[in-house]
Amino acid sequence: MPATDLAFVCRVLSIFDGFDRLSNDDVWWRTDDEYAPITLFVNCNDLFFWGCSDCEEITPDNIELLEQAVKDVKALTGNNGDATAVFCCRARNMRPQNAWYSTNHFPAEIWPLFDAAGPEREVGPGNPKSR
Repeated sequence: MPATDLAFVCRVLSIFDGFDRLSNDDVWWRTDDEYAPITLFVNCNDLFFWGCSDCEEITPDNIELLEQAVKDVKALTGNNGDATAVFCCRARNMRPQNAWYSTNHFPAEIWPLFDAAGPEREVGPGNPKSR
């Protein structure tokens, strides 16, 4: 759903200011064809399926989910760097692929947020690693 409300667009951009909030590298947008005047997305490449380019649309219906993910991650870790992944998992009711469950990717403190987002995933194509 293309965004047409300037207040909504500003609300999203304020979450991704790149300073004390989420990195502006994580928000994408399109303005062409069915995406006009602007449609906003969060990058989630490889989060759900190995070797997959992907994004999750930010809408007026799910912006509170994004804002809550920021609060929840910050409460557990002291920063909000992984909140976009939590948002995407919650928006899809799906856990990330098992390879992300590692302290090299996401800190163990936020694993319960991923577990609560959806059912446990089977190992297979797109999710080749056991947890």
